[in-house]
Amino acid sequence: LAAGTELELADAMDAVATAHPGTKAGLEAQNTAAATREAARNREQAAEQRLAAANKALATLNAQVDTALAANDPVTALGYVKAAKGPADGNPTSFAEGRAASEQRVKDHASRRMQELTGAFERAQQGGDIPALDQTIGTLTAILEPTNGWPPELLPDRASLQQLLESARTASSQARANSIDQQWRSYRTFLQQDEAFKQALRAGDLLAAAEGLKTFATGHADSPAAARCSQLSLALQQGAEFAEALAAAAATGDLELLIDSEEPRQVRRWDRKQNDVVLAASRSRGAADVLIKTARLDPLQWLAFTDLVPQTAEGGPGPECRESFLAFVTIQAHLDAANAYLERLSMASDESGTGESGYPLSPHVLDTLLRRLPAAESGWRAELRSELQAARLLTTGLRALSERRNLAAAAHLDRLLGQHPNSLTVASLP
Repeated sequence: LAAGTELELADAMDAVATAHPGTKAGLEAQNTAAATREAARNREQAAEQRLAAANKALATLNAQVDTALAANDPVTALGYVKAAKGPADGNPTSFAEGRAASEQRVKDHASRRMQELTGAFERAQQGGDIPALDQTIGTLTAILEPTNGWPPELLPDRASLQQLLESARTASSQARANSIDQQWRSYRTFLQQDEAFKQALRAGDLLAAAEGLKTFATGHADSPAAARCSQLSLALQQGAEFAEALAAAAATGDLELLIDSEEPRQVRRWDRKQNDVVLAASRSRGAADVLIKTARLDPLQWLAFTDLVPQTAEGGPGPECRESFLAFVTIQAHLDAANAYLERLSMASDESGTGESGYPLSPHVLDTLLRRLPAAESGWRAELRSELQAARLLTTGLRALSERRNLAAAAHLDRLLGQHPNSLTVASLP
């Protein structure tokens, strides 16, 4: 009998006992009422105990689920739910309902997590936030991992989540490309507009130029532009070491320099601050000492001049220091010549920039340096060779233009812009 029916029976028996006091029927009715109430109380207590046991088990389950969800781990939370079994002395219906509620709670958490990831992706994409995009990619990849990822119960729309992952990867790649492109734009702007750096190169102050590049690299860390700056800075430091040796050798009077097809003249000193070379009087003409601005020296004269510096002195600069010095001097000479040549060109005349007004320098020294400087896949040698190759393409292009070989000139200059867009040469062009 149900509890309500039992109590109704007990009340009916009490009525019989009251109506027939002292009789056998009345006594039996009284005993039946008492026994019925006792049975009802026992059953009610047992039901309460079963419910308490079920609730206790559910409390343990919910605590485990709460801990897992607090750690954003719905997979573990779902595992707790699936592994949970009702106690033998518990109410199975109450436990099943509670476990179903816990499972739904886990699914709701997973759904909210998907919404959070979608929102995080959209914000990161809009802001070009690469770390945030990468974090989203990592989370989505782990969720969709076939073996250890989220189970199907938590991924009702796996295809949409997979599409979100692909979109995040695309956005991350694009953001990286944009960031790198911005870094290169900043680098080109530095080469074009930093007057201290430009003046240091023109003056042959390679240490100052190296410091300028190091400063730029520090402000743009972890970028290809910064890496290039750092390596070119090392090359400039190599060249600066040779410049010290060249100045010291010039002061000994052991070096000679050929000027204007005359006989070689003894070099008395190289004044690096004033960018002057002082030559002794001509032996044949007996003229006075001559002061020559280093800007007048062409690459071939620099090549002959630097080749006279001994390379065997203990602790002195090695051949690569000489090649580094000569590379930057030669590149600067070609840039000065190129800008002067381009300024003279006139669109109105086919004769402009040809004949005696053609590009004045040859690529001979550039070719010599490319032969001397060891090939390398990376490091300062690779970056310096790239700069030399850029200057060579500019030189061959302008010489072709001077000779009216316009298609060849266009091909060389297209290669320059395509292969060396971030070179000193391209940055220095008008």
